[in-house]
Amino acid sequence: MSRKVEPPMPDPVNLAPRMNLQATKTLHARLAELTSDDVTIDASAVEFLGGLAAQTLVAAQRTWRRNGRIFALRNCSAAFWQSLDELGMRALLVTEGGLAW
Repeated sequence: MSRKVEPPMPDPVNLAPRMNLQATKTLHARLAELTSDDVTIDASAVEFLGGLAAQTLVAAQRTWRRNGRIFALRNCSAAFWQSLDELGMRALLVTEGGLAW
């Protein structure tokens, strides 16, 4: 019996410590390059997550989900989660089909 071997996930997209407007532009450009791939976002370095960055992550997650791809968050810092809580957006990333650990 043969086993199906899944291709490895690409290297994670590492979020900058300050996810401000400039960092969000960079994230958007990087995600645009990966639309046909599964994506893992590493949020371990995040100290500040602005509203536009959070919106970009929610929109990307929805796009990946709609396209049947994986969009996963990993190593999320406490500041990342706190920012999402303050913006009222944590549930959007976690319950809208995103994987977080």
